[in-house]
Amino acid sequence: MVVRCRGRLKGASGYLSAGSPGLATSAAFTGDATQRWLLNSNGQIVNEASGECLDVSGQATADGSRVILYSCNGGTNEAWTRQ
Repeated sequence: MVVRCRGRLKGASGYLSAGSPGLATSAAFTGDATQRWLLNSNGQIVNEASGECLDVSGQATADGSRVILYSCNGGTNEAWTRQ
């Protein structure tokens, strides 16, 4: 069974959006698919518009590592948890 949670991601800089150059933030939530994210049961966070996952670049593990959009591949660098 696949469980998905649908929502938006907001940080100190605003709402996370997926765009053609990669990830961006904006102050307002528009509700458009570029700002909507799915949390799959395997921990992947998938953007509704692009179908790509939030991925820690280079499989890094250090705090502050770069997060990018990438084709979902099931790697551990794409596994997130809710807090």
